[in-house]
Amino acid sequence: SDKQALKRKFAGEIHANEIAILPYYIGCLNIEQTYYEATDQWCEFTGACFVNTLANWQMGLIQHGEVNDLLGSITEENHRRTMTQKQRVIPVIMGNPPYNANQKNANDNNQNMIEKTADAR
Repeated sequence: SDKQALKRKFAGEIHANEIAILPYYIGCLNIEQTYYEATDQWCEFTGACFVNTLANWQMGLIQHGEVNDLLGSITEENHRRTMTQKQRVIPVIMGNPPYNANQKNANDNNQNMIEKTADAR
């Protein structure tokens, strides 16, 4: 049934990453509310990670607790979710805006990070 498929997807096939705390929580609440409206059952969305998507994707070498793993090590739960997500094959990625939607002039103070691994793909 559609509800069973939704429960399966919600439990392990939907992932979300965010590096700003307010959009992280709003995103989780929106996903949880949508699930509730479809199933009449409230469940915590555990597919969200408070992490930079590109940094998480290309850093197979980070260790928990290091300075460069700051977002991943904020909480043990976030670290566990991040490590679980890194082990998954995620075939579809949707994002807004693209990380390289560059600034139009230097006064925008929105310098892009250099993502050599992502740019090389």
